[in-house]
Amino acid sequence: MLALIFLFIMSLPAARASDRANYELASRWTSAKVAKLVFDLEVTPHWLQSGDRFWYSYETPGGKNWYLVDPVARTRKPLFDRARMAAELTRILLTPYDAQHLPLKTIKFIKNDTAIQFEIEVPLDNEVAVDGQVMKVSELEKRFLDREKEKEKEQDTEMDKTRTEKEKLKEPEKKTRVLGFEYDLKTARLTLLKDYQARPKRPRWASLSPDKKWVVFARGHNLFLMDADNYAKALKKADDKTIQEIQLTSDGEEFYSFSRRLRDEEIKELQKDEKERKDFRRPAITIFWSQDSKKIACIRQDERKVGDLWVINSLAEPRPVLESYKYGMPGEENQPQPEILVLDLETRTRVRVKAEKFKDPTYNIFTAPRKAVEEDPDEPPPVTWLAETSDRLYFGRQTRDLHGYEVCLADTRSGEVQTLISERLNTYVEYQPLRLVNGGREMIWWSERDGWGHYYLYDGNGRLKNQITSGEFNGQGVVGVDDKSRLLYFLACGREKGEDPYYIHLYRVGLDGSGLQLLTPGNFNHTVSMSDSARFFVVSYSRVDAPPKSDLYEASGRKLLELETVDTSRLLEAGFRFPETFTVKAADGITDLYGVMYKPFDFDPDKKYPIVAYVYPGPQTESVSKSFSPRNQ
Repeated sequence: MLALIFLFIMSLPAARASDRANYELASRWTSAKVAKLVFDLEVTPHWLQSGDRFWYSYETPGGKNWYLVDPVARTRKPLFDRARMAAELTRILLTPYDAQHLPLKTIKFIKNDTAIQFEIEVPLDNEVAVDGQVMKVSELEKRFLDREKEKEKEQDTEMDKTRTEKEKLKEPEKKTRVLGFEYDLKTARLTLLKDYQARPKRPRWASLSPDKKWVVFARGHNLFLMDADNYAKALKKADDKTIQEIQLTSDGEEFYSFSRRLRDEEIKELQKDEKERKDFRRPAITIFWSQDSKKIACIRQDERKVGDLWVINSLAEPRPVLESYKYGMPGEENQPQPEILVLDLETRTRVRVKAEKFKDPTYNIFTAPRKAVEEDPDEPPPVTWLAETSDRLYFGRQTRDLHGYEVCLADTRSGEVQTLISERLNTYVEYQPLRLVNGGREMIWWSERDGWGHYYLYDGNGRLKNQITSGEFNGQGVVGVDDKSRLLYFLACGREKGEDPYYIHLYRVGLDGSGLQLLTPGNFNHTVSMSDSARFFVVSYSRVDAPPKSDLYEASGRKLLELETVDTSRLLEAGFRFPETFTVKAADGITDLYGVMYKPFDFDPDKKYPIVAYVYPGPQTESVSKSFSPRNQ
């Protein structure tokens, strides 16, 4: 187990004034104030659709920069000239902008990655220059609203009459407008998009299909469906009477519902959109889409016989509220009973997966790994199931005591189930996401069956082919799989000698178990983002006592570019002190414990300080920082 130790000054009744807790010093080191001394801590790459290029933004004491990186050419260039961009924005928006603090939001690459689009929010009473004319932003908004929206606003007038004046007064007055700009990367030309309308934020109730043609949601306790055209109407006006919906289920009920349980605050927020309906749209239980958007799967819980448990919502207004929820206590006969259901959106038919085997089980549906390429920064990707086709569904089932686990494959047409992999231990069976190779002809599975967390290669029918990794270390997650080269890229800890065994590194190995290679050497903790092609990766690395650096590597482990190093000059000038790492023996006298010691910034070695040990009391994990994180110190 790990230990995390905080040392700080505590005032005592009889203490001298100089020995009392230094609250003034503590107030200077809140997270908000530290954020003004040190900015971005790592590079977050936004991989592009074309090739393996990516862009990133990075803020330092000298301001914010945007870069475009081409790993093949080994180049890192500014995405645009900041000074020129500031001058162009000043010319158009008639407001002074400086190159160090450009307020660009939601950058998106368009036109086959030859241009970028971004937004800037400005007050409605500001003036802008449009086609040689100067006008108010409010006038621009009215002038360039598309005809369709104007018609819809006229149609909504009659509906507005049914709303009371009191309701209208509650609506916040719009004071700003989001303006859209397009910047051509080749010509460096900046254009104000006169008809630009910021995309409405996706409602919390909407589960959008991968092909963006369908949306699933809940009303009451059942599932409903609408197509893209009706969804567009709902985005503009949630209570539009012309919206057509398709009911998918009719057997949902309280505690056996297709609707996610909501807090009172969430209910009030959702009700604002459809004031006239009690069964307003709400988020469904987790919806898993097939990758071809033809089917959805979900895990519904039957909790009708399960007893209640109570908690107090101490943050409720105007006073705390007693809330109840269903919870099966250990030893009780009545436990939640899950079921996996698959719904065909074309035929409107439903299949119940024949998953029953264990008493009071837990199910999970394996999902496709999220792509590194950012298809649409405005739209979070849907949750899709692992198989590439809609006739197969990979899922897991776990015993009530958590000592048994099986990887299964269901036929979504019949509900029949095939057990592929079985795990059984006298301790908890931990698991990681299942990964497919070559469309499911092979599978990569993580297991602790030999006492360490390692990866194993199976064929598509669940026959073990070989153990991929072995030794006294733990695999921490798959980063990428190169099907053609048959290489696995994964994170692991505990393998490198002479360092904290909890530091994470990136490795690669052949699927046959050959050629294990450390790709990120160094006595640091590492985070990695790999391109979808598995040809390049960006790594950020640090320790609690060492500022982060970010570099670009190719998959072979060769460093291509040094990207960023965190500037801690302001932090240190303000009096920051790095934490100290230490190692002690556990009570058995054998096991090494790795801790972090945080001393007060006015630490006096001639004084004595009390020790406060911060531990997490649960059995799942221990919370000990391994990376540089001054805002949490």
